[in-house]
Amino acid sequence: MTAIDMVRAAQREELSQTPHIDFDAVAVMYDSRGRTTEAVREVSGQVPRGAFVSIVGPSGCGKTTLLDLVAGLRAPSRGTVRIDGEAVSGPRKDTAIVFQEDSTLHWRSVLDNVAFGLEVRQVPRSERTARARHVIEALGLTGFEKHKPSELSGGMRQRVAIGRAFALDPRLLLMDEPFGALDQLTRRSVGDVLLDLWWSEEPDERKTVLFVTHDTTEAVFLSDEVWVLSARPCELLTRVPVPLSRPRTKPMMTSPELQQVVRQVEDALDLPRPEDR
Repeated sequence: MTAIDMVRAAQREELSQTPHIDFDAVAVMYDSRGRTTEAVREVSGQVPRGAFVSIVGPSGCGKTTLLDLVAGLRAPSRGTVRIDGEAVSGPRKDTAIVFQEDSTLHWRSVLDNVAFGLEVRQVPRSERTARARHVIEALGLTGFEKHKPSELSGGMRQRVAIGRAFALDPRLLLMDEPFGALDQLTRRSVGDVLLDLWWSEEPDERKTVLFVTHDTTEAVFLSDEVWVLSARPCELLTRVPVPLSRPRTKPMMTSPELQQVVRQVEDALDLPRPEDR
């Protein structure tokens, strides 16, 4: 091993010991019409590299605000958000976002939609086309490369949006209720596709995912850990680990083990159980 190889190995080892995302006593305040509103209160927590973490909480509690902080779209009023040990000071090339709203470009084909981010980054045409085709195949969209979004179902359009993010090969993937506009069957199908695509990556290359959702079962099924937030001002009430093996399979969705974790999450949210509704 050369000296350069030894230095690189030491750097990788050091990085592997550093949390990918670190919220350090983060608070967010809004000033409007002479009044100050506390949106996020002293949130602290760490997300390991390559983990899939879901965030649940009441509507308007600050879930999206936390994603904005990680994405560098908003600065905290107090505290620090760090990625790889460095304070976030603005958007980063190693981060991609998938939104709830349909973000496909209606005038572009599926292939051109998936390749769009690569085009913006001026990746050569041959390389971006190859990368986009690889992702399209993994998403089960082969044969639809030339179709426009208007010719696709809602679930297929969301797969295109996910594909555009994956084509960029980000280290960090932020997903803000990406299945919120889909019906229950479709969102489960797209969730399975997302998990398959994420899990198929090499362990050292697997993306870190922060996933916002209102669906507690979905959160548990997808995740390694679920963060439960309070109503505004947002506080991190608890972090619920998900001790289910991977890869996740459909029978797990109704397993007693998964339902037990769902009850933990819903108890933290103070939601009534099915038998009490």
